[in-house]
Amino acid sequence: MQPNEIDLLDFDHYAAGPPHELWERLRRVAPVYWQEESDGGPGFWSVLKHEDITHVSKNPQLFSSNQGTNIMDATPEILPILQGIMINMDPPQHTEYRTLINKGFTPRRVAKLEGFVGKVAGASSTRWHPGASATSWRTWRRFCPSP
Repeated sequence: MQPNEIDLLDFDHYAAGPPHELWERLRRVAPVYWQEESDGGPGFWSVLKHEDITHVSKNPQLFSSNQGTNIMDATPEILPILQGIMINMDPPQHTEYRTLINKGFTPRRVAKLEGFVGKVAGASSTRWHPGASATSWRTWRRFCPSP
């Protein structure tokens, strides 16, 4: 399969869980990958290597999050709402918000939330996948990246 034949929007890639092999292949052959959208959307870039993600993250003047980080196209009505979400903010606004909330995400505070988050994640996984059993937090979090 050639890189331009890969459709990151194809749900079949995600049916069995995160498509790590697909992402690894793209990291090797197309670490900065342009995804066309078959529904007429504008398309989007996927940045797949750590060093490239770091470069993008440290250069908001070139790679702004301010127009939204969602794959869905932001309408003029929804864009101001998206811009109020922290992940869609650029420095200095993002830095100010991050400074305010950092204290709530220390290892000790996150550990106190583990049981609650596990219940929510298990309930959510059952809702997202009808017929699925609730997944334990330890199993669920293996799909989440950790620092």
